[in-house]
Amino acid sequence: MLTVTPRIVLSTYSQRPLCALLATAGRVKRMLVPGLMACVFAGCSVQNLFEEEQRYFDEHIKDSPKLVSAMQNDLHYVRAGDPARPILVFIHGTPGDWTFAARYLVEQRLLARAQVVSIDRPGWGKSQTALSENPRAISFAEQARRIEPLLSHLKNVSSEQPIILVGHSMGASLAPRIVLDYPDLVDGMVLIAGALDPNLGKPRWYNLAASMGVVSWFLGNEMRHANREIMPMHDELAALAERWADIEVPVTVIQGMQDGLVDPGNADYAKRVLTNAELEVIRMPEAGHLIPWQHRDLLVDQLLDVVQRVESVAVD
Repeated sequence: MLTVTPRIVLSTYSQRPLCALLATAGRVKRMLVPGLMACVFAGCSVQNLFEEEQRYFDEHIKDSPKLVSAMQNDLHYVRAGDPARPILVFIHGTPGDWTFAARYLVEQRLLARAQVVSIDRPGWGKSQTALSENPRAISFAEQARRIEPLLSHLKNVSSEQPIILVGHSMGASLAPRIVLDYPDLVDGMVLIAGALDPNLGKPRWYNLAASMGVVSWFLGNEMRHANREIMPMHDELAALAERWADIEVPVTVIQGMQDGLVDPGNADYAKRVLTNAELEVIRMPEAGHLIPWQHRDLLVDQLLDVVQRVESVAVD
């Protein structure tokens, strides 16, 4: 039986307590970080979504005997499904944890075709214990290194079933680094609302403001760490710029054209640089950043499509 404290974190958005904190923080703070406030209150505007997800978690996921919570070295993950099937590994954004993919862990259409795994990225959730004394941003290379043992383990226990990484937001920015560093372990990717272009991944002025002492103090530990991860994003993506052509697995890029946090131009960048991948780019005209929560059926369809494409490559 899975035993967790229910905690739904929508990647890149704050939770209700932060909304409440900033809502009552006073005029001075609002003057200091208006751009950051706009981003945060976009999160507050989806409060009904938070509440719906929390109810569903409490009723269907929290005590589900079908979910297994485990550690691989210092990386925490939750899995569901038949180990003899292809493996979808969900990677959350910032802030976040494994629960961003909670509904997909119990999605019967997926479980009929795949095993579903959702991780706590290094530095988040139950994967942060060994890192708690050093609250730095963990590089993409280091995160990939810490995720690799889990991917190797999943390959071994599943008799070499294909692994497909499913990243949202910063998880989508990280996934290509994992593929490039460990190409023998990854057979496909689904990149959802992720920054890929270094020029579109630069910190915004409100990220810079949030790094200042007084503003940073108001944000709390979780949002401080999230902002700390965003600051080096340009350099992390620039390090991949000459390597994209080395990716040869099936890739689906899904981008909302109304995304206010990740520039929709990242989908065009993917089209330009993923020259050797079997690439599908899906632009959703009315979608924003919260595709995994607001467009679940479409995402399940695309995940099943990638599973089929990856299995076809394996047969060939």
